[in-house]
Formats: sequence, C-alpha cells, structure tokens
Amino acid sequence: MTKEPKKHRSSSKLNAKKLPVKQRRGAGILLHITSLPSLFGIGDLGPEAEKFAEFLNQSGQRYWQILPLNPTGEEQAYSPYSAVSGMAGNPLLISPEVMAKDGLVNTHDLKKFQVANHGKVDYKVAALVREALFEKGFRTFLSNGPAHAPFREFCKREAYWLDDYALYVVLKDHHDNKPWYEWPTPYKQRQEKALGDINRFHMEHINKVKWLQYTFDKQWKELKAFCNNLNVFMFGDLPFYVSYDSADVWSHPEIFRLDNARNMTGIAGVPPDYFNAKGQLWGMPVFRWDVLKKKGYDWWVDRVRKNFELFDLVRDEFEFSGMKVLQFAFGANMTTSDYIPHNYTPNFVVYTGTHDNNTTVG
Repeated sequence: MTKEPKKHRSSSKLNAKKLPVKQRRGAGILLHITSLPSLFGIGDLGPEAEKFAEFLNQSGQRYWQILPLNPTGEEQAYSPYSAVSGMAGNPLLISPEVMAKDGLVNTHDLKKFQVANHGKVDYKVAALVREALFEKGFRTFLSNGPAHAPFREFCKREAYWLDDYALYVVLKDHHDNKPWYEWPTPYKQRQEKALGDINRFHMEHINKVKWLQYTFDKQWKELKAFCNNLNVFMFGDLPFYVSYDSADVWSHPEIFRLDNARNMTGIAGVPPDYFNAKGQLWGMPVFRWDVLKKKGYDWWVDRVRKNFELFDLVRDEFEFSGMKVLQFAFGANMTTSDYIPHNYTPNFVVYTGTHDNNTTVG
C-alpha cells in the first residue's frame, strides 16, 4: 500500500542513517530538476517537483537521483558538471510559484512572466524571467523586518563560502560577465582594497546574491522534506572538478594548478578510450593535492559536508558504491560479465546506461 501523498510541504525530516539502503534493493529514477515541466522556462523546485515525487511514491520508486545543483553559466554551456561554484545552489532552480506562496511576488506577477513550454530549456529566457521576479521578491523581502533574522543567520552559517561567492557574482556583473581571469589585476588578484571597495559600494547587490542563496536553500529543504514524507529519498551528485571561471578557483587559487599569473598549468580530461578515440580535454584546472594535504583537505571536506546537508544518500564510512552499466552486459561474455544482473553483489548502483550510451530503446 502506498502512503497517501502530502498535498502541502512539510518541514519534518527522516534521518538519512535510517535509510534501508544496505538491507534490500531499491529502484529509482534519474531526472534532473531542469527537466521538469515549467511555466517559467526551466524546471524548478516548485509544484511540478512535488508531483514527480508523488509519482515516484505511487509507482514504488524509492530514490530520486538528480544532477549537481550548483550554478552554471553560458560560458560553460550551462553544464552542471562545470559549475561556477562548488557550494552554491543554482538560482534558476528557484520556483516563482513558491515565491508567490511565500508572499514575495503575487499571482499577477506570475501570469505576466509565464513563457511557452517548447519542450526544451531556454536558459536565457529563464534567466530574464527570474531576474525580474527576483528583483521584485528581494524588494518585498527588504520591507519584511521579521524575515531578516533567519536570513542573517543563514549568511553567518554559510559565510565560509557565501562571502566569496557573492563577491564573485557581483564582480562578474560589474565586468560585463567576463571571467575572473580577465578582470583588472586588483580584482583578479583579490587585493584587499579593491575587494573592500566592492563590499562598501555594492552592499545591496551582494546581499541580493546572498538572499537568492538563502531562498534556494529554503526551497530545496522544503522539497526534500516533502519527498522524505513520501519515502522518496534524494540521491545527489558531486562533480569532481569546477570551472576555471568559478568562485572557487578565484578565491582558492593555491589549491589548483595555476601559475603566478593565474593561468592553468594542468587541465582535466581523459586519454583516448572506447567512447572517444582522441580523448577529451575538459578545460577545468586540476588540483594541487600537495597543498590540499597541508591544509587538511579543507576545501574538499567543506564540499562533502555540504552534500551531507543537501542529500539523503552519501557514501558514509568509505563504503564507496560501485557502478554497473546494464548495457555493457550484452556482449560475447554475457553470462560471465560483471554487468549482468545475476553477478551483482551488494553496494552497487546500477544504471541502464550512461551519458555516453544510446538509450535502451535506441
């Protein structure tokens, strides 16, 4: 018997440690938030996400896997695997409808900024629509004194990444969206006076960037609680690298392979393989593990800790789940293949294919 779906969001949570992951098999679906239907140009954390969670519950699915939630940019082709921050949430995923529920915008605003759904995300239109709604919502927030205390607490709690991220976004806007490595030297090199001037003269813009992260965090936690109440658990993803043009590389250049001029000296990629005879060059800087080791791997510890906060499924005491790809099983060695289901052992995640495979139907 399926649990009756909730018709409203709830703040209650389930303890991730109580999940029956090790006891028995469970099934789920990978669907990124951006792929949900939307009236505002891109899938978001609103009503359609709740409907999908109800569908998973009613069809006996236990897990909802998504792609990374981090912000993306046009320069990175909006890829969630080339994020402009390893810690921040993507403001494009903020739901205008939930903003209306929270009294930040009104129904007239929602109708005014609806866009036609042509089956594909239009990132530029989605950004324009949300920018107009975000500006109105931020003005409403500023006039609501009681809402300021939890926002200030969020800023204090997340300051270890939020302060640099907000400065990065404001400086990008200030420099016509150019990457940080093309900014004037005082900003590129994070000189104290230059950053102090930005903090002093652009405080409202900085606070707006932080407010958007606060709003994202609030909406995500509400959606996750809604899913958990349906016994649907969120399975997240953490990309290994971040974009060269990112808040992380700008604010922590010492942990990446850069020279004194902040140019990359080591670039991520893979050698030639089955999928690409020429290999791949991804364009992201690799890490300086010697420096990270001396720093106690603090940047990585912070990233992993953030994922503990966001998702129900993490890889706890080094029991790293393996990955099986079902399509790889159907070759000459099918009966003995590691990818055929009768040879599966515990602690694996099985996919029909990967982003490099054709679909199963295809």
